[in-house]
Amino acid sequence: MASEPGDVDASVRITYENARGEEQELTQEFTVNVMESEMSDGIDEDEFPDEGVAADGGLPPFVRILIAAALAAVVVAVTVILVKRRKAKRMAAEEFDDEDAFDDEDYEDIDRDGSGDAS
Repeated sequence: MASEPGDVDASVRITYENARGEEQELTQEFTVNVMESEMSDGIDEDEFPDEGVAADGGLPPFVRILIAAALAAVVVAVTVILVKRRKAKRMAAEEFDDEDAFDDEDYEDIDRDGSGDAS
């Protein structure tokens, strides 16, 4: 750690294993310019203006409106998707029932002949 301002030579060393399990090492040298710092609490009052902040300290009103609109859009989209899926399932079930349905006459023909042949 530098105690005085100025250029400081530093390096980073990374050690890892390659795909064959062999240990590899990579070292990178670099120079860092260290400057004096002013002692402060770390908060610059000019950096965070109070404009646009709600009186209770929450989000500004326009942000709340945007969030509410986005949530409403998600709810509508999910509802539409679920309704379409249910309708598609009902239609598929009706088609399946129509294709596999037998008339009572078909069963009577089988029973009359006793042969199991409906013709």
